Amino acid sequence: MLNCIMKQGIPKYIYKYVSFDYLCNILQNKTLNFKKPKDFNDPFEGKFYVKSFSQTQIDELKKNLPNHIKALFNQESVISQHIQIVDFFEAIINLNGYCCFSKNFDNLLMWAHYTRSHNGACLKFDTEKLIKSFPIIKAVTYSDNYEDLDIYSDLNKSIEDIPFRKSKHWKYEEEVRIKSTTVGDVPLDIECIEEVILGLHFRNTVKTFEKIIYNDKTLKFKVSAIHASSFDYTINNNYKIIYK
Repeated sequence: MLNCIMKQGIPKYIYKYVSFDYLCNILQNKTLNFKKPKDFNDPFEGKFYVKSFSQTQIDELKKNLPNHIKALFNQESVISQHIQIVDFFEAIINLNGYCCFSKNFDNLLMWAHYTRSHNGACLKFDTEKLIKSFPIIKAVTYSDNYEDLDIYSDLNKSIEDIPFRKSKHWKYEEEVRIKSTTVGDVPLDIECIEEVILGLHFRNTVKTFEKIIYNDKTLKFKVSAIHASSFDYTINNNYKIIYK
């Protein structure tokens, strides 16, 4: 299974940058949070590409739909039908939840944006263990546009691929996403976490973190700490901390 995943450009380990509050939630409640695409910080998430549309295209799309869904698109004007169709299928996409990861742990922008300026941490996950609970895992594709996902050309492909498509502006994140049919906090096998990498400013909350891991014997991951290079703009995590 791992070889199959790696062929799709997903590495053996993936990483999740988190704030300290989110870290505590994961470790104490043993859950991951899955969001609807419309709730992500990019307003282009979960949107269909539509360059043009006509009554003929709408009729062709409706022809392949079950009668009870087809009956929902009952407006007279072409524009009104189109709006109904787009709204309905964007709502379908948002019935599912997605959890975001990265292929790397040492991206300066990711540390700044997602760990609240290094006050949080980066979690290292074993991909093969994750996929046992979450079988749909894909690397995000970055592009200038998504015209190949036209709702009227291939509805099924659009619904499947749009949650894994983003603008090239986000390429630095090297994102991997996991899909769940549940939105919100979803149970996590805590053994999927291989390592917790603490941020540069984690000392502000380290006592709370230590209390959590000392009180829960099921938490068996490694712990390391980020440190900054003294001669260039890089960080590393070769400071290992042994708690157990």
